[in-house]
Amino acid sequence: MTPLVATEYDGAVFLVPTLAVAKFFVNRNRKDLRVLAQAISTLREAGRLHGDTFVDVGAHIGTTTISALIHRGLARAVAVEPDADNLRLLQANLALNDLAQRVTVVAAAISDAPGAAYLVQGDPAKSAAFWTKGQLTSEPSDGALSVDVVTLDGLAAEGIISPASTALLWLDCQKREQNAIRAAQRFLAQRVPLVFALRHRDISEKAPGLAALARAYERFVDLRRNERTERGEPWAPVVESLEELLERRSQKKGLTDVLVY
Repeated sequence: MTPLVATEYDGAVFLVPTLAVAKFFVNRNRKDLRVLAQAISTLREAGRLHGDTFVDVGAHIGTTTISALIHRGLARAVAVEPDADNLRLLQANLALNDLAQRVTVVAAAISDAPGAAYLVQGDPAKSAAFWTKGQLTSEPSDGALSVDVVTLDGLAAEGIISPASTALLWLDCQKREQNAIRAAQRFLAQRVPLVFALRHRDISEKAPGLAALARAYERFVDLRRNERTERGEPWAPVVESLEELLERRSQKKGLTDVLVY
């Protein structure tokens, strides 16, 4: 009956397509925003929340960017998103929350080398859960969108992002996190805190992006580790080395979100 609905979340308003999985706009317990809150609180308590800018790679329709500014006290953001449909809703959501002047939107995909690629958009007919999750490919196909590809180091060189003022680098770029990390040396050199998805295949294949993290960072926090909450206690960060994290996660399938600082 309508292609979009407006949903409220703790003072923020989001336009969401009704083709999305229903829980996206009826379930107030947003996992990504809970993970963001845990990451920010961990950095604040550790005295490692420096800078005032949130860098959102794979910003989708802006839920994480908007929450970082409205709920987590950051001053500005850079939102990187290649999908044209997502970009329209991202811009609309920024305007609805009066944040357009505080967010720089980059219409591109992130990888380990600049250039061009094709984006195969998520098919809601196959899975409503992945309506925002496109796949980047080098080969054209029916319905694929031509998109620009940039690197984080390239954006820093152009002055679009400043590693020195970045409080948190958030990577949600659909299996391109390791590629993004490989071309984020300016950020790693300053030990900018970052959150990325760690998949089981990355552990088994010894993804090269992890080697770069091992050289730059000492503290790793599994943001979905929930032993304490299962005992009824409040969630609290458990700091591990990369080796400890990989050993523990090698016994588990699926993915998790990891904060490094």
